[in-house]
Amino acid sequence: MVALAEAPPRIAILEADVLMPELQAVYGRYGDIFTRLLNAGAEAACLLTPQISSWDIMNHPEKYPDPSEYDAILVTGSRTFPYMIRGVDAQGTQPTRIRHGSML
Repeated sequence: MVALAEAPPRIAILEADVLMPELQAVYGRYGDIFTRLLNAGAEAACLLTPQISSWDIMNHPEKYPDPSEYDAILVTGSRTFPYMIRGVDAQGTQPTRIRHGSML
């Protein structure tokens, strides 16, 4: 019997800040930076490449992802503190865990 591969994690990145123009010209937006980091981590750990989408909530505050469609939501926060909301409850409405960390 052949084992089926599990689905890759679905991650939404909420861009809640913007980089200074001179940094954005080099590194892209926060969503680009975190996408590279998450993909590199998955590759290094031999995990499935996550399906990642970025949401510009600074310029489009009316557009947010449906939490029930994602396994994790990363909120970039400010230039110094990103937040990771891991998972949602069974109804897909409430975060089950929030992690606070510092930016690279």
